[in-house]
Amino acid sequence: MVGLAGETCETFEQTSRLWEEFYAMSHARPEARREAEGVVRHAFGSMILLDPGSLAFDYPEKYGYKLFFKKLRDYIAGMLMPSWHQWVSYETSKLSRADIARLTLYALAESARVREKYGVYMAPEEAAEQYFMVRAGQIVLEEVDRAVQITDAQATLDRLENLSQTLTSYPRLTPTDPYGYGAAIMRATLESVGLLDAAC
Repeated sequence: MVGLAGETCETFEQTSRLWEEFYAMSHARPEARREAEGVVRHAFGSMILLDPGSLAFDYPEKYGYKLFFKKLRDYIAGMLMPSWHQWVSYETSKLSRADIARLTLYALAESARVREKYGVYMAPEEAAEQYFMVRAGQIVLEEVDRAVQITDAQATLDRLENLSQTLTSYPRLTPTDPYGYGAAIMRATLESVGLLDAAC
């Protein structure tokens, strides 16, 4: 779980190294890897919402949290925001909401790296797709944060709509690209070269 109280970028690095150690042990037995027996598979996620009724929710400071959503109306308003990183209902004493979002994307990239290194992916483009998702996720986080800072509500909506259209029309990018989203997505594709190799 990414973003728990007490976690830092350094402790996440330790977790990532542990993933790699487990995969290395599995990799040492190629026959087990082929038979999918005794092979470690890991998964991770971001908590997003601190559970109402939990001790951490009822006594956030005691457990290293600061709540942004305390009442139902806070959750409704938060979940109406355009991007998942704005839905995170808390921060910790070590990580801001922005840190939690960045760490989640970094965890996705690290997960892809380790899986690719130890041959977990069945096809090379699977890792490339994960790297692309990380890069696209970074673009979305940055652009949504920029858009919601605009004081003109219609301009904010226009910018978010253009971002949405660019993402949903990928890989057929829109001919007009007033905010540079299409170019950014193309750069993300080029950085994930395996996607291009798979398409050729």
